Amino acid sequence: MPQFEIETYEVESSIHTFGPRRRLRLVSPDLAHGIRNRVDLYFTENRPPFPNGSGVGVAANVGGLNYDGITFVVWAEPDSFDEIYDIVRNESPVYFRYDLREIDSARPGTTHRWVPWAHVTTGPELPGEGPADADAALAEVRRLMAAAPAGGDGAEQHVSEPA
Repeated sequence: MPQFEIETYEVESSIHTFGPRRRLRLVSPDLAHGIRNRVDLYFTENRPPFPNGSGVGVAANVGGLNYDGITFVVWAEPDSFDEIYDIVRNESPVYFRYDLREIDSARPGTTHRWVPWAHVTTGPELPGEGPADADAALAEVRRLMAAAPAGGDGAEQHVSEPA
């Protein structure tokens, strides 16, 4: 399944005549000569119709016939914004993984494709990674203070217990 790494992102929240929406723009690293893939991920109730009800978006410039990368426009449920934004904002590396299908099988080779599914995902991580325990910082301060030479400038050494 094809994928590319996300280097940068932008967040937009807007109100339109058809209702509110959020957009998360994901941009790949420079692939060559300034070419970058882009994803506009829209979180809105008002999604366009797809053939046979399948698909979550479209991709343009598939095949790289010019100096632009692939441009994806993908629609997602509004409820999924927080989860996807959390991944993009807090994880590294982050990838956009997708699949492509011909829009019109009678005209193969066009540069536009349906996107039947898409994922925003992390790279491999070790189990147990995540935020440190609340007591971890306090334990490190105590360890450092115990290792520090006694006396010196007369400063009082005091460590408060967590609330």
